[in-house]
Amino acid sequence: MNSPIQEVMEVLKSHGDEDYAVRMKSYLKDHFELYGIQSPKRKLLTKSFIKSHKKTDYQNIKSMVKDLWEYPFRDVQYVAMDLFSSYLKTMEKEDLSLLEYLITSKSWWDTADWLAAHGAGTYFMKFPDVKMEVIEKWMQSENLWLIRSGIIHQLFYKEKTDFDLMVALILDQKGSKEFFINKASGWALRQYSKTNPSMVQLFIDEYSSELSNLTIKEGMKWIVKNR
Repeated sequence: MNSPIQEVMEVLKSHGDEDYAVRMKSYLKDHFELYGIQSPKRKLLTKSFIKSHKKTDYQNIKSMVKDLWEYPFRDVQYVAMDLFSSYLKTMEKEDLSLLEYLITSKSWWDTADWLAAHGAGTYFMKFPDVKMEVIEKWMQSENLWLIRSGIIHQLFYKEKTDFDLMVALILDQKGSKEFFINKASGWALRQYSKTNPSMVQLFIDEYSSELSNLTIKEGMKWIVKNR
């Protein structure tokens, strides 16, 4: 008898779209193989699988997430995130290792950004006592995706955003030539500008000579649009 994960794999494989897979593979810079299933269709196809595990023991869910993550097709990693998303508020302190594993393996923006904003964002809200220690470790790790995650983990915090921390992390990376770091810095600023545009404007004005052009451009997008 096939396991639930094997059944999911068969469903995804049978509904793959080769043309869409080729386009998506190119979009993801040929880093991954894909079955080629758009997000709404994937969620519909796996709805019963996700729903059937709503009351599954959290330890088993974590094991399933890791098993799904190991498959070579990118669509399957998306299913892993769909499954994990239902359990984010159930995370335990020791699940930092799982988050770090997911962020740093099979890494690209399409998974790392979700894991940063939803995974790490939820984790640090739940366990603020370890936040600074972990963030410092990430920023010193030299791992692009952990650094990016540190910068953007507050994307959905709105008025709960620690702006001082955000700008400290951005300035920590000043002088970086890495696209994904400078883009992340601008994204964090742009998102917070929807809550407090004057603070973002003041910061960019003060540090314009130290920020990359990309960071400034991204950080000012919402402010410029709404003038």
